[in-house]
Amino acid sequence: MSKQVNSSRDNPGFKVVGESVKRSDALLKTMGLAEYTDDIDFKGLAYGVILRSPYSRAKVELLDDSEAKAVPGFIGLITPDCVTDRLYNSSGNPPSSLIIPDESILSWEPKYMGDRILAVVADSEEACHLAIRRLKLIYHQLDPIITVKDALKADAPQVQTAVTDDNVMKHLIFEEGDLEKGFSEAEFLFEGSFQTQAVHHLYLEPTSVVANWAPDGKITVYSPSQTLYQERRILSELLSVPESDIRIIKPEVGGGFGARQQLHNQHVAILLSRLAGRPVKLLNTREEDLCSSSTRHETESTIKIGVKKDGTITAVSMKNYLNGGPYITHTPTVAAAAGKKFQYKTQSYRYDGISVYTNSLTAGAMRGYGNLQLVFGREILMDRIARELNLDPVEMRLAHHVGEGDHFPGADYDIWSCGIEECARKAQAIRAKVDADSPPGNDDTWSTSWGVAFACHSSGPSNRDGLSSAVVMGNDDGSIVLSIGSADIGQGAETVMAQIAAEALGIKLEDIHVNAADTGSTPYDTGTFASSVTFVCGNAVKRACLDMRNELRAGLAHYYQVEEDLIEDSDGLFKVPDPDKPYLSLKEAINRIAFGLKGMVVIGQGSYKALSSPPPFAVCMARAQYNKLTTQVNITDIIEVVDVGTAINPDQVKAQIHGGVSMSYGYTMMEDLEYNRRVQKVHTTDLLHFKAPLMNDMPNIYADIAENVSDPSGPFGAKSVGELAQVPVAPAIANAISRAAGIEINTMPISRILAVPTFDRRLR
Repeated sequence: MSKQVNSSRDNPGFKVVGESVKRSDALLKTMGLAEYTDDIDFKGLAYGVILRSPYSRAKVELLDDSEAKAVPGFIGLITPDCVTDRLYNSSGNPPSSLIIPDESILSWEPKYMGDRILAVVADSEEACHLAIRRLKLIYHQLDPIITVKDALKADAPQVQTAVTDDNVMKHLIFEEGDLEKGFSEAEFLFEGSFQTQAVHHLYLEPTSVVANWAPDGKITVYSPSQTLYQERRILSELLSVPESDIRIIKPEVGGGFGARQQLHNQHVAILLSRLAGRPVKLLNTREEDLCSSSTRHETESTIKIGVKKDGTITAVSMKNYLNGGPYITHTPTVAAAAGKKFQYKTQSYRYDGISVYTNSLTAGAMRGYGNLQLVFGREILMDRIARELNLDPVEMRLAHHVGEGDHFPGADYDIWSCGIEECARKAQAIRAKVDADSPPGNDDTWSTSWGVAFACHSSGPSNRDGLSSAVVMGNDDGSIVLSIGSADIGQGAETVMAQIAAEALGIKLEDIHVNAADTGSTPYDTGTFASSVTFVCGNAVKRACLDMRNELRAGLAHYYQVEEDLIEDSDGLFKVPDPDKPYLSLKEAINRIAFGLKGMVVIGQGSYKALSSPPPFAVCMARAQYNKLTTQVNITDIIEVVDVGTAINPDQVKAQIHGGVSMSYGYTMMEDLEYNRRVQKVHTTDLLHFKAPLMNDMPNIYADIAENVSDPSGPFGAKSVGELAQVPVAPAIANAISRAAGIEINTMPISRILAVPTFDRRLR
């Protein structure tokens, strides 16, 4: 249940930024008129289906396709023998030494349950599925390696023989200071081991693609993508087709959360289109998505912290093992990102991120990108330190938190803004009101306690890979077309970019039309990931708008035949040498020079390469009720206050908080992609068994924003919020349960160790 927290927010000088305007896509989505990939139709459209491995590790010894070919409407099939043997990495990140190619389009030796073996194309989905059922395959099953522990055994078979000589993808180390000296100077040592599970993103729209390889060699792809330009690059390399001949268009997206930050079925659909000579639509079932898209990484971490009696941290050691499944995809970059977000001051620091190959489900990008898993253990250990030293858990964290001018260990850029104390004080005030309105009950049956956790994230990739560009073009009536390559995946990014443009140009929001995410008509963008859109793309949009204003000054100078210095641009108006109308708005200026012998088209362009990744901060508090007789635990209230710099659209920020809290609540309490070791398969392959919370399961959520923060590097002072919102929830819940129940929490989901009531179970 959502609870509205009203904060006054004063943005002197801003007219559009800081206003909670309605999202530009709200009406069409509300009316059911927004177009998603599955809504796209073409004359002669064919359909594709992928045959996926039913086993976690196997070899295909025989294929008999004779009965499949007899299915009415069958067009053809492709096998590993029909496609290139070139390896690729599906990650939507820019190229780096961590993005190692190790995956095939199709394989006779599937390495996880859901791996692609072959694909069928037919006139209808029904014909495709019937043909798939009539294929006869003989498999040789092999014993899979599912856990990190098994993968690291000396006698473990190699998952990927072409990449490493063991099952370690990468071992990354970040160090700062003298760790041995730091631990020797500590008065107390705290250590814990923590485990987090693999979960799925559970986006509403299943993975889908429509592809057409036209006779002229041009390829067009429609897909719910977060990283269009990276996917175009991968496809170009894989298919030996120039990038200029590949166009990727993003329709509306029914949720991304990182799952769309990599190549899924696009290459298969393209090859089926070439075989059929027609456009092809390929849609995953929900069961396919749960097994074959990507998951959050299962992790095992050991954290050791040395402290003085006042809570001063002298040394931190974190060893983090990530189960990546059989393909590298994002795993080493997830491990790297996780190690650069320790937000407390420490004399010394060491982080080991070990990415491991297994035959588990393929892990990839998911909201939080490794940060959630490590913060889970870190913030639990910080709470134990506070309890053992008899320190207030909020005040201890604040006393040793980084501030402006500091940096995170392992990161090489300074922090320019930090509103963590305002977040904490606002959260404390909300907590006091919640307790006043609903006093916590403590008796022989129930025990109630609050837990707290701090968190941070990044605004764009923490390695500063973020790069974006924007073009603004003035129409003769003064309205503006803003073109950006960044993909709105449901978070309202196009609305926020329009607000930034309207503020920078000094015009009304309704005069901005956004054209986005089409490699054939919009400029380059690294991708919608790492909470980068507001910061990275927003800076590019602002620069493009400033460039347009400069172009207008030049155009007006040409029009009036005066030196450019005589055209002044201040307070949103252009001062011109016209006694009848000495001041022109931007719309009037564009209209003035649009026609005639001196007419011109006014275009502004801007690009932004991230020089930093300013961290946003969050404080989360959760209230838990523990039943001493049944071990049932209820989470009744969750508070989260965030520092996102200037909130471009406060209501959208709060919506992100609500979404992040809801997503993390399910992750913490009950969601789990469970593996049945007896049959060597994942058995949570549908939403009946993958227990996601329903609306009635949710606690009260209180969302608020720190008001007195502005980051000098962000567009109008803005930082990010999208992933941050999810990060502190799990440890806040765990700390609340620990205090209420008197037990230590080291693993997720909570349902593995305590009774978690859910609405669907109560109905039974």
